[in-house]
Parts: sequence; structure tokens; C-alpha cells
Amino acid sequence: MKMIRTRACGAILGIWWLAGCGSNADLGGFSSTIDGKTEIDKLTTAQQQTLCDEVTSFSKTSGLEQDMTELLCRYGGILAAALTAPDGATDAQVRAACQTGYDMCISTQSSGTCNVAGAATCTATVAELSACLNDGFESYQAALKATPPCSAITAAAIQSSQSSSSPAPPQPPSCVTYQQKCSSQTMM
Repeated sequence: MKMIRTRACGAILGIWWLAGCGSNADLGGFSSTIDGKTEIDKLTTAQQQTLCDEVTSFSKTSGLEQDMTELLCRYGGILAAALTAPDGATDAQVRAACQTGYDMCISTQSSGTCNVAGAATCTATVAELSACLNDGFESYQAALKATPPCSAITAAAIQSSQSSSSPAPPQPPSCVTYQQKCSSQTMM
């Protein structure tokens, strides 16, 4: 069970970057009213707020925020099952442990807010942020579709993670670029 827990933790932690980069919703793509060539560290306070408002509005109206919570909590449930289900657990025990973790996660989620704490050191452009958001949606959508709800988890699936690990999908190049230019950036 220790090997399962180690692999489960590694697989879960490896995909956390997805939480901010995608959705299962029909998004249509994000775009900002701010000139895409503008570097985030050059935005005025008013422009920072505008960009935050646009990302927040998009996240809520597109279904992105709801989907992000769903994926995060599905992984939380699977991790809970991997860490707490006893050796030799039945499917019902694994599903119950998963559901407990999922429900705990859902109950602690709150509506997202935009944080501009790192904007002063972020040299990425608004267009690069938009590209990362839009490119990440496909990876996020695939991750959500590939992650079963607790009702579909089996003891065998949890145990098989001992011999195999599901690596996180690669981060889109646009998100790598954005994060390199905004390493301390927590905005969006």
C-alpha cells in the first residue's frame, strides 16, 4: 500500500498545474480588451483589475471555475482513497473513501479571485497569458474526461497504480513560456 500511496501522490501532484489552465466547458476562448502586446508588469493598476475581472468573469460564465473544482476534487477523492483505503479494500470501501475525500474538497472550495501579487515582476504579455489559458483548456478538458468520478473507482484501479503511474500530460509550450516570464506570478 505504501508504493500505491507514493505513486498516487506523485501522479496527483504532477498535474496540479492544470488547475489553472483549462476546462471541460464549451469555452470559445479567452481574450482580453487590453492590447495583447502589453507586458503584465507594465499594466496600470486599473488595467490589472480589468484583466483580473475579465479572467474571473470568463472562468465563471464559461464553466471553467466549476470544472476546475470538479477535477481538483476528483483527484482529491482518488488520493484519499489511495491513502486511506485499507489493504484488500473492496470496491465499495474504495468508493466510500474516495467520496469522503471528494465531499471534503467540494465543501472547502470557494469562488476564485484574481491575485495580482506578482504582476510587478511578470514580463509576459497579455497575449501570452491568453495563449496559455486557451492552450491549457484542451489539456484540462482531456484530464477531466479521463478522471473517473468516485462512483467508477475500483479497488483494482487503485492497486494497479502500484505497478504503473499515469504521468501528467505535458504542459502546453505557451504555459511554459508564460511561467518562465512570470515565475513569481500568481495572477490568474
